[in-house]
Amino acid sequence: MISPPTLTLPAQNDIYYPALINSLPIAIYTCDERGYITQFNAAAAELWGREPEIGIHQWTGAWKLFRLNGSVLPPEETPMALTIKAKSQTNNDEIILERPDGTRRFIKANPRPIVDISGNFVGAISMLVDVTTTRLIDQEKERLSALIQGSEDAIISKTLDGIITSWNPAAEKLFGYTEDEMIGRSIMTLIPAELSDEEPKIIERLRRGERVEHFETKRLTKSGELLDISLTISPIRNSDGIIVGASKIARNITTQKRLNVALRESDERFRMAIESTNLGTWEFQPITGQLNWSEECCRIFNVPADSVIDYQFFSTHIFPEDSAYVQKEIQKVLDPSGSGQLNIEYRIKRSGDGMIRWVKSQGKTYINEHNQATRFIGTILDITKQKQEEQALKDSLELFQTMADNVPAMIWMSGTDKFNDYFNKTWLEFRERTQEEESNDGWLDGVHPEDREKCIEVYSNALKKQEGFYTEYRLKRYDGEYRWLADNCVPRLSPTGEFVGFISACIDISELKKLEQRKDDFIKMASHELKTPITSIKGYVQLLLSIYEEMNEEKLRAAQPTVKSSLTTVSKQVSKLTRLISELLDMSRIETGKLDLNYTEFDPVLLVEETVQDVRHTTLKHKIVIENKFEGTVQADRDRIAQVMLNLLTNAIKYSPDAENIDVFISGNRKEVVISVTDYGIGINKSEQQKIFERFYRVEGRNELTYPGFGIGLFIANEIIQRHNGTIRVESEKDKKTVFTFTLPLMKQNNAQ
Repeated sequence: MISPPTLTLPAQNDIYYPALINSLPIAIYTCDERGYITQFNAAAAELWGREPEIGIHQWTGAWKLFRLNGSVLPPEETPMALTIKAKSQTNNDEIILERPDGTRRFIKANPRPIVDISGNFVGAISMLVDVTTTRLIDQEKERLSALIQGSEDAIISKTLDGIITSWNPAAEKLFGYTEDEMIGRSIMTLIPAELSDEEPKIIERLRRGERVEHFETKRLTKSGELLDISLTISPIRNSDGIIVGASKIARNITTQKRLNVALRESDERFRMAIESTNLGTWEFQPITGQLNWSEECCRIFNVPADSVIDYQFFSTHIFPEDSAYVQKEIQKVLDPSGSGQLNIEYRIKRSGDGMIRWVKSQGKTYINEHNQATRFIGTILDITKQKQEEQALKDSLELFQTMADNVPAMIWMSGTDKFNDYFNKTWLEFRERTQEEESNDGWLDGVHPEDREKCIEVYSNALKKQEGFYTEYRLKRYDGEYRWLADNCVPRLSPTGEFVGFISACIDISELKKLEQRKDDFIKMASHELKTPITSIKGYVQLLLSIYEEMNEEKLRAAQPTVKSSLTTVSKQVSKLTRLISELLDMSRIETGKLDLNYTEFDPVLLVEETVQDVRHTTLKHKIVIENKFEGTVQADRDRIAQVMLNLLTNAIKYSPDAENIDVFISGNRKEVVISVTDYGIGINKSEQQKIFERFYRVEGRNELTYPGFGIGLFIANEIIQRHNGTIRVESEKDKKTVFTFTLPLMKQNNAQ
């Protein structure tokens, strides 16, 4: 074990020992074995700021001592005391010394035990090192380091050769490089190639001791992004004052640059907007009476742009009938207790030609700290055309109201707020109510309770889509009778095409409704009356056919072809009449909403094959070919789908008398089955292809007139498919071919009827 260092007391006759201690520039003092000071040199007295008494002061000659945490350090706990008590060297901890004048110094005490020539412990000697300057330098370095590390600006140090020596977190955030990546690398890493000549020029200025401030340039990030940067660069000097490097502060001004560009563009757009809108500007100084007009303002008043304008000139060019009003409004705006805002329309009498023009002036007053109006600025716009249009619109509205009140139709109008706000004279007379009573939702009180919800739904949907609509409903007349109205509504549009509401003309269709009801009753009656004898005829024909088959063939051999052909023809015609009657009944059911669907699950391919087989017996000329690429089932009304298929096949035969083939194609996917019937007959013009699904519609033409039918088969087929939530369409080329295609969902849809 290494023994703690000690000092051996010099011989008593060593006269040089005290002189040696006293001459040392470092503070030194000694204590005996009880801690009383026995000797100190001048450096110690200067450090303490006083001279302690030999043999009186114990442990230390300092006025006050403190630990680094600021707590008082008692003399008996000083390093000297601890060394003497332990008779061995203690740690040379740093402490704070306070002088009598209040100044403080940071010191390090380095006490060591003293033994005589016999090895006996006789005290201790301590060397006090003043580390105040070093500590202050360290603190300043720490403070600067904290500032650099916490700075939001990138701070970079480099040598005069451009080698980076420091790189703070803000630099990492700005440029994307870490400190490890950049220390030791050239600053040229950040400089775009086209700006490579900047760095030598900057270094040359730094060598001359110059500081570069707010130098705007561009620098590259790690990702290759080009940033707008503002640089402030200062030279770094060593302890001898020699410039050895540079400190660079980089601030990202990319956003600021963009904002400046945007601001300039905004100012330019504002200037262009002012010019393009023919908006004049003016400024009035109430205290001096000075009035300044822009070029456009001068043009509005028809005066040269370089004219000297004052308030009196302006006043004399206000139209006489408007002068008092304008002057009053301006005085209100100039009153400090007022709103300070001007927004008025008035007429002026132009200079020179005396033309009367409408203008709109808007302005604002600025009040100073003395509660005085010092500045009144604003704009002026010629609105003569607008006023003329307003007058024309007013005249048009008056003309419309005159016409609307003298037509037999009931007219109403609404705005964009959903509410009806106008009813013509005919409507009000029908209802014997006032505009106020009918406005908003008041008219709905007269709608039949069973029709009211439908009216609201139709109107709301049309308003949402901003499109017209047609609907029928019952409205109570003044005598309490509900009358059927046909409401044909169209959107109202502004001159710019903007939706501004609805206008509708309503006519009383009660008599037409009664006629339709009589027609429906007639169809039902005719169907019933026709079906009864036809059923009887069909029964007799079947009976005759059976008798014919049982009789002696020899007796009927001569008449057999004729009788059988006749009976077959009768049977066909009876079937045809039965189908026509069924179609009439179906049409009636469709119109009354009573065409019910009986859903079952079935194989559509099997249904097509069965229907085709039945139709094949009716034609000897046509060959019906089925091509199937579908496997599965559908949920639908089997009989109704068979009815659709039968209609398409019989039409294909009927309208292709000169063709031989009819193709049926079946396909599908996970959601629907697709069935098409193709014939190679007369075809359908494109303009008529959508009309063929309408009730009673038949294509007119030289060939088509030869084919019988009521024109309701495809109408019924379309209704059946739509009620299954399917689709039906036609594709045709005149005199070439026609393809009817319909689709059915595989599963029953919730809204299927």
